[in-house]
Amino acid sequence: MHRSPFPSSRNMVETGKTAPAAAPAKRLRVRKKKPLDKALRKAKVAKPKRVSAGKPGVASATLKTKAKVLKIRPKTRAEIAKARVAKAAARAAKPKPKPEDKPKVAPVPAPAPVKADGSKKLPAVPEILLKRRKRRVATKKHKIAAIIQEYWKLYNFSLYPPPRPSKLSRTKRMKIFRRAEKYIKEYRKGERQEVMLIREAKKEGSVIVPAESKLAFVMRIRGPHDQYVLHRITCPSVLVCCRLPQQPQPPPAVNMSTKATINMLRIAEPFIAWGYPNLKSIKQLVYKRGFGKIDRRRVPLTNNEMIEKSLKSKGIICVEDLVHEIYTVGDNFQAATNFLWPFKLNNPTGGWRKKTNHFVEGGAFGNREDQINVLLSRMI
Repeated sequence: MHRSPFPSSRNMVETGKTAPAAAPAKRLRVRKKKPLDKALRKAKVAKPKRVSAGKPGVASATLKTKAKVLKIRPKTRAEIAKARVAKAAARAAKPKPKPEDKPKVAPVPAPAPVKADGSKKLPAVPEILLKRRKRRVATKKHKIAAIIQEYWKLYNFSLYPPPRPSKLSRTKRMKIFRRAEKYIKEYRKGERQEVMLIREAKKEGSVIVPAESKLAFVMRIRGPHDQYVLHRITCPSVLVCCRLPQQPQPPPAVNMSTKATINMLRIAEPFIAWGYPNLKSIKQLVYKRGFGKIDRRRVPLTNNEMIEKSLKSKGIICVEDLVHEIYTVGDNFQAATNFLWPFKLNNPTGGWRKKTNHFVEGGAFGNREDQINVLLSRMI
């Protein structure tokens, strides 16, 4: 049996011995701030270093320092207020220095520029900037002078009377105006007549069949490469039909008489889009995209004189005459269309849909009849 090395309490009682007292529990030492340290910090007195107690003279020095520190006590509010009042009174009693009494400081002269012997003085601004400034000022003066001169020409009629149009030009303008007025009356009369016929047919319970259009607008939607393939596959007559618009690149467009070319259009139908344009489409084409053939050159139609020089012998002297001749397919239709350069149009907004399919099948080529106007509005 294992026996404990320490004697049990029972054995101790029997032997008459007492048990040893239990060792006291160790406590954690927490250093508290002593009031002496705080007072020393406030009085700005160095804290005495701890020295071994065996050295003589240390205890007396420490006691003296403590005695000095203990004499210091914090000031009361009344004492602080009294000190402030005394300080303010001393500041007020002190005489203020007059501005005359201030010492005058002599201005320091600027240092003289030092010039190097035998060296050129460099300009403060680069030469190129000076030239630009000079040129800018001269241009501005010239512009202002031109504006003033133009102003005097416009508003000072005593010095610069406005040029009056000649009698011939006034007569010509009146002639053009009367022709345009006559054409507008003719167009409106035709529209009213058409509406009247539709109403009469509706009253009688019948249907009016519109007259066959005399005018066709032809547009090639496939390029020269497709022309060549078409020529190889079919026959030479197709190539002749495709060359009829005389346009080297797509999209070409010309006005053609329907009766003369209807058979050729049917042959070349897979490569063209065509239909019957209205008056609005023709006007937009001539006014916005109109170019004339003058001296074998493509010249924009900017005034009526250009048309008069080329087509005066045919009785066409202005743009309105040209539009009327094309829309009504008059006697001089061939001369009018030959004078116009084939129209160059943009691709339609949204692009083409299925060029290889017929318009009836949801494609692009073929006869669109009056729906060609919708396509033209997207391309002009």
